[in-house]
Amino acid sequence: FGHFRHAHYMLWGEISGVRSTEQEKNIFFEGKYTTFPCNFLEWVLYSISGTIIEKEDIPMKKSICFFTLVELLTVIAVIAILAGIAVPVIVGMSNKGKETTARADMNSIKLALTQFKSDYSVWPVSGGADVFYSASFTNPAETGKNDTDIDNLMQELTMISITPGTDDVPAAYTSTFNTKKRKYLNVPAKPVTPLLPNGTTTRGFFKIDPWGRRYNIAIDGNYDKRLALPTAFSRAAAVENIAGDIAIFSYGDAEATDDVDAFLYSWKTVAD
Repeated sequence: FGHFRHAHYMLWGEISGVRSTEQEKNIFFEGKYTTFPCNFLEWVLYSISGTIIEKEDIPMKKSICFFTLVELLTVIAVIAILAGIAVPVIVGMSNKGKETTARADMNSIKLALTQFKSDYSVWPVSGGADVFYSASFTNPAETGKNDTDIDNLMQELTMISITPGTDDVPAAYTSTFNTKKRKYLNVPAKPVTPLLPNGTTTRGFFKIDPWGRRYNIAIDGNYDKRLALPTAFSRAAAVENIAGDIAIFSYGDAEATDDVDAFLYSWKTVAD
């Protein structure tokens, strides 16, 4: 307890105002003379540990630290690696959500058409042959596309005009086939802007996929419960024959019309 006794003696001298001489403050410690600290904090630390603490070792004010260039480059490299891992995951989750929404929309359209036929015994389209409505991909003036026909078909099912009224109030649609004015399909709560407009209507109550395009729709117009999907419609390499009376697909996140692997087909599963 020698160090404690010396510490106590020096502390008393500090409190009483009686300063000890330099000779009294010199303590033989660990084989050498050293100056003993005379403030309370140092006395406590010395009493506990028995280690002499120089006053210079106790910071009296906040010090400023800086990163070295190597440390900064290391941090930047780690952040870049983490971003490279996280960004593809986030993008993949976003695309997965859009795909889920698109498949839900296709099921809703298919159910709406089925209910319409159940009520009226006919489809809300003209003619006695199978109908293949192809949506435009990049240009609304593309040859052989049926954006207007698709919009009219959606209006028959929603009974809401694609053109908004004053202050974006939904306007009623004057139907050709839906004479009972029944609603079979919901429209967006507010007007949306499709990737490709319908004439001068660039914003309205369109039924579009999450990527901004219309859905491609085929209907069994001759009522034989089967569809022979031409390549011009499905963009497949050959004609596809399917059982059923409705076929719908979305271009998905395809970057070109030949990117069929990105298409979402109602008659195919993800595994297909």
